[in-house]
Amino acid sequence: MEAIIFFSIIVWIIICVIIGNYGRSRKIGFAGAFAASFFLSPILAMLFVLASDKLTKKEIKEKEEKKKHYEIPDVPGITKSQRSLTLIITGMVIISIFIIGVAKIVSDRNQTEIGWGGTPSPVKKERMEYAIEKSKQDAIIIK
Repeated sequence: MEAIIFFSIIVWIIICVIIGNYGRSRKIGFAGAFAASFFLSPILAMLFVLASDKLTKKEIKEKEEKKKHYEIPDVPGITKSQRSLTLIITGMVIISIFIIGVAKIVSDRNQTEIGWGGTPSPVKKERMEYAIEKSKQDAIIIK
C-alpha cells in the first residue's frame, strides 16, 4: 500500500515538473504552472498554461539576462547535464525522505494506544493488561 502511495506521489510531482516546463515559455512561468498543477490538478494547470500568453522575444531576452545573475558558476569538468542529474537525484532523495517520514508517522499512529478506529491495538492492549495486573499485584503487596 505504501509503495503505491509513494509511486503515485512521485508520478504526480514528475507530471507537475513537466507542466511547469511547458509554462516556462509562457507568462504563467514555471512556478505558476507547477503550483497550479501541484495544488489543483495537472489537467487544470495544463489548461491554464495553454490559455496563458506566450512570452515575446524581448521578454525571453530579459528573462535570460535576469537568469544569468542567479546561475551557478560553471565547475570545470562537470557538464550541465551532470549538474541537472545531480539536482534531480538530490530532489528525489529529499522527496523520498519526506515520504518515508510521513509513512513513519502513519505507522507510529497505528501502534499507539488507540488506533485509527478507536480500538486499542493488540500490542498496546497486552501492555495495558500487563500494567493493570502488575498494579493489582503491587496493591496487594502494599496492603
